[in-house]
Amino acid sequence: NDFELKESGIAFLQEFLPRYFHIIMSGDFSEYMSEVIIEGHTDTSGDYMYNLELSQKRALAVANYCLGGEGSVMSADEIERLRQIVTANGKSSSNPVYNADGTVNMEASRRVEFKFRLKDDEMITELMKILEG
Repeated sequence: NDFELKESGIAFLQEFLPRYFHIIMSGDFSEYMSEVIIEGHTDTSGDYMYNLELSQKRALAVANYCLGGEGSVMSADEIERLRQIVTANGKSSSNPVYNADGTVNMEASRRVEFKFRLKDDEMITELMKILEG
């Protein structure tokens, strides 16, 4: 039932943000980026609507940290460019994480994921060429 960032989450974001966002916002990739999705999730316990709100709050907490500028590891210019393509969505309990035995891993299901959407399939081919060198 928590949506505030933990110290471990902040530490992860401080490492993740500059590494990935600097790359996707660079000249080589920025023209191919359509959207960056910050997606919140919950475990399967509780009511769907309650979990939908909780998952949205989780996504918004991460978006606020990433784009709010407070303590950010990105420049104001980078933050402003990202604000043009970032969305934050809650998925409730619709996509849980499963253990090897098929049971729901409740702790791992409570998470926030980043997803990157490219403009179209042709761009994927171009990125693959760039990455292959």
